[in-house]
Amino acid sequence: TGVNCIRLRPNRCMELGAGNGMIFLRVASGVAVGGYYMSRPNESVKPACELYIASDLANVALKYVAETIAGKTEATAPFQPLESVTKFRRCGAHESFKFASKENLDVIICNGVSMYFPSARYLLRVVRQGVKTVTPGGRFFLGDVRNLLLFPHFHHSIALYVTASEEERGQAVGPVNRLAAQARRRGAREKELLVDPAIFIDAFPSRTYDPSACDAHDVARVEMTIKRGYYRTEFGLYRYDVTFYKRGDDKDGVGKAADVAGLPVNFEDFDAKRHSLAALYARLSASDAPDHVAIAEIPDARLVQEHDTVMRLQALEDGTETFEGDVRALKADVERMHDVHGAEMCALQPEDIMDVAVACGYDCQICPSLCGDPSKAGHVDVLMVKDPAVAEFAEKRRAELRASGEASEAAPWAKVAHMAAPCSWPPARFKYVSCAEASLRRDPRRSGGGSTGTTPAGQALDE
Repeated sequence: TGVNCIRLRPNRCMELGAGNGMIFLRVASGVAVGGYYMSRPNESVKPACELYIASDLANVALKYVAETIAGKTEATAPFQPLESVTKFRRCGAHESFKFASKENLDVIICNGVSMYFPSARYLLRVVRQGVKTVTPGGRFFLGDVRNLLLFPHFHHSIALYVTASEEERGQAVGPVNRLAAQARRRGAREKELLVDPAIFIDAFPSRTYDPSACDAHDVARVEMTIKRGYYRTEFGLYRYDVTFYKRGDDKDGVGKAADVAGLPVNFEDFDAKRHSLAALYARLSASDAPDHVAIAEIPDARLVQEHDTVMRLQALEDGTETFEGDVRALKADVERMHDVHGAEMCALQPEDIMDVAVACGYDCQICPSLCGDPSKAGHVDVLMVKDPAVAEFAEKRRAELRASGEASEAAPWAKVAHMAAPCSWPPARFKYVSCAEASLRRDPRRSGGGSTGTTPAGQALDE
């Protein structure tokens, strides 16, 4: 997340819900690695922003961050230079814009707080106000949004693992065919806001697909990305980030840029043989490689087990499948079948796709699949665009891997992206292309309103 925020190159920035300063300390210093300066007590921060406004409802949070950048201890001394560029404001998200309108902000960050908003209406109101507040060409970053499409995966997985743990401790638990009902009960108690990714695309359509769209709002493009990395955590699997790019001063430039890009983007349906990592690398590294490649509905290898859990528990409930064993045995069987089903689905790791793209000189957007088919929740859509800046980064990265002995002959793309954001997306030719919107518009089932589900969070989306 820190990398994604720094990638926006903020100069005058405001953060809504600064909390303990996790994002603030990274963005204001321009260093995305946690603990970087604390491990170098003799190296002080060099502010990367001219202004950083940290706002939060909690006084205790603002006080903690203020004490951190005061540099009164040896551990926090490196952050003292940030005091000169930081302002603190105690207020809610919708109140922050009252005093920010005259600050000429170019970036506003709202990370990890949207799930505490009362409704989708309030969330969209905050986004609209944020986009209105930033200067032309500015960005509004909405991070850690909980994905409504993966709501069943989350609670079915919890039901299986929690019940298995209770059984192991000797507690009385019900039969395996009641786990799905238990998952639904857990979901019914959910108090946080979950959002269907399609709602953001429908709320802010671009001129690419609707010539009159930009007359109703100031958003030129909505970029949506999944969380990167190999680790299977709640943050990595069930959340996504959205960046709203405000239209610049030249209104006509938006439409012209879209026309030059040769839109609409034509997505290829995922094919296991054609879109394997090796096949993609061969295609993108060829002398006649295309300037862009878009692939829809790639199974995310990180979510295969969660997908299996949903299918198994629902099948056990409706009687289409039986299982002779207790909950612990079922959990072990689901884990055992993880690699088998992943291979059957030809599921790919998004980080491996990123490695292949960057190694071949392509910038890459990976977003949640918006096809509208519940069975494809946990899939991703990918847009790769050739970019000389990425090719330059990849060449340097390959040299580093060769020097360290980490280069792989069998998989020459391995570790090239290395969790990095090599340049600022996107190349000028695709300045107004959004992978998420291009994918959504290709399927009329999803256009004109995202799914709201049947959970309390879904009801909030209808408000």
